[in-house]
Amino acid sequence: MSNKQAIPAEEIVELTKAALEDVKAQDILVIDVRDKNSITDFMIIATGTSNRQISAMREKVRELVKAKGVKPLGEEGAGDSDWVLLDLDTVVVHMMTAAA
Repeated sequence: MSNKQAIPAEEIVELTKAALEDVKAQDILVIDVRDKNSITDFMIIATGTSNRQISAMREKVRELVKAKGVKPLGEEGAGDSDWVLLDLDTVVVHMMTAAA
């Protein structure tokens, strides 16, 4: 089942923002791209202060959305990376250090 059918994109955005705020992410930006592409509905960009914080941000987002039944479709940049992308179908989350 697609996330589009399971939970509204706006709710995934709110869950993601809450997760990012909980681990002190900075400069959280939500961009509505529904009228610009057919790949996703929203993009979220957030900054972390270190690779360790980026990892914590990724884990917190995954934890909160999983609790609501949303399974990430893909992930790029995991591990000790300074940039991570989490594809939640209707929401794509970019988490990176300021330098990245």
